[in-house]
Amino acid sequence: MKISQTYEQSANSINKTLNLNGKSFTTKIALPRAGRGPFDKFWKSFLQGNPLAFPDEISGRPLRIADVFSSCGGLSYGLSLGFRSLGISTKHAFAMDLDAEALEVYERNFASAECLNSSVSEAVDFYVHGSGESAEFANEPEINLQELEKYAGHIDILCGGPPCQGHSNLNNISRKDDLRNVLFLTMPALGIALKAPVVVIENVPSVIYDSHNVVESTRALFKKAGYEVFSDKLMDSKFGGVQLRERYFMVAFKQTNHKIEILKFLEPLKLDARPVSLAISDLCGKAGTSGVGAKLFNSTSNLSDDNVKRVNYLFRYDKYNLPLSRRPDCHKEGTSYQSVYGRMHWDEPSRTITSGFQSPGRGRFIHPREPRCITPHEAARIQAFPDSFLFLPRDPSRLNRALYAKWIGDAVPPRLGYLIGLYIASHLS
Repeated sequence: MKISQTYEQSANSINKTLNLNGKSFTTKIALPRAGRGPFDKFWKSFLQGNPLAFPDEISGRPLRIADVFSSCGGLSYGLSLGFRSLGISTKHAFAMDLDAEALEVYERNFASAECLNSSVSEAVDFYVHGSGESAEFANEPEINLQELEKYAGHIDILCGGPPCQGHSNLNNISRKDDLRNVLFLTMPALGIALKAPVVVIENVPSVIYDSHNVVESTRALFKKAGYEVFSDKLMDSKFGGVQLRERYFMVAFKQTNHKIEILKFLEPLKLDARPVSLAISDLCGKAGTSGVGAKLFNSTSNLSDDNVKRVNYLFRYDKYNLPLSRRPDCHKEGTSYQSVYGRMHWDEPSRTITSGFQSPGRGRFIHPREPRCITPHEAARIQAFPDSFLFLPRDPSRLNRALYAKWIGDAVPPRLGYLIGLYIASHLS
């Protein structure tokens, strides 16, 4: 099974054509106002929120996607982009998360989904004996939540990104021994209980070093339930993205037509990294310093007097790394995060966007051309969320910076979900 892609400009649109095993699928989008080549113009137009004209749908019912630990839906949105780019229609069946406002954002963007404000770990009853290759379920996992029973045998894709803070390299104290990491095992349990033909799990790359051995345990649980399991790490910037963000993916198939690893399949789609300017150049000069509701999306955080001086120093001397002498004591000698208080490079990809993107003391989040931190809008663009994706709960007046930070910083970049969607579609074809 082989895939390739071409981007071409016509009189009024940019056309992306995917060739999968001898069949061609073309997606069209309106020409943007700027861009260097067809690839850049296509994704610039996408980020600006222009609608995609997907190829004609293959006959048959849509693939039904269920999303747990969903937050606002970056992973399932990306999967849908991949499927629809190959002529496969989708329907979002349900989403589950403890963040009620994030579910309202999910519902706004995926009207067909039933949104369940519940604990995923309490939605399925299971017990695991052993770990690693010896891991096995003591009994067949069972659904605990009545609202989920109707979906057993009636979804096609279960996807989820269990909370990953316990695995993150930013957590130096407990990242290899955090009980939250065991939530990873909820994914095979729920997938089996729901009789899902495909299960997608996303996490940070360092999850493979978890002291509870959750990755190998999960692989063993899937295999003993009759699934074929594939896993790899994907870096957004290696596929033409604007962010040096890497994520771990595990995909389990109950039935599959072929056996090809994720990266091997996606190899023909690799492209050089794009600069952060591709995502945010048209937003320069539009950031405010305050706002409520929807206006908050385009506002930048108010900095302390000391941080204003640090940011101004970078621009006055045209620097991108703040000298240790100008950092607070906690970020001087011994720090391992050189990007802290750093300024982005206009012509280079961004470092990983995290939930701290509104503070210069949390990473390289200072705008490359304006003396400020990036806005939620710019962070969303870098994460590959288009302007058509609405980060709005039912009552926009409830929005605050902390919500934007969590939803955008912790999200799965839709472009990575898109690549996994292409991969899954090839297995189902």
